[in-house]
Amino acid sequence: MADLITAERKRELDAIVAERVLNIEVLCDVGNYYLKAHNGSKSLPLYSFDIEAAYEVIENRLADGWNLTVGKLQLCKLVGKSAKSQPVAICLAALETVNVVVEPKWE
Repeated sequence: MADLITAERKRELDAIVAERVLNIEVLCDVGNYYLKAHNGSKSLPLYSFDIEAAYEVIENRLADGWNLTVGKLQLCKLVGKSAKSQPVAICLAALETVNVVVEPKWE
């Protein structure tokens, strides 16, 4: 049985996506994640929680020439993992496009 994903693990996933897929520097302060910006920092988007934020990841991948089929089942099959939420599946699929494999399986 796959491990259940906690909110803390999702935030870690968000940070990995920002750094490895979107090439954005992420700062961490006592478990809170921030994007490094020219004028300070801002909160890390909720890529693995919020479908609108996850679509930002898709748009980035499409701009890089990747053809992602958007749909929970297709994305789960693409990464060969189980993910009950579409945002998590999108994050995992995007990480696969940059050859980053996150273990264990996410739900």
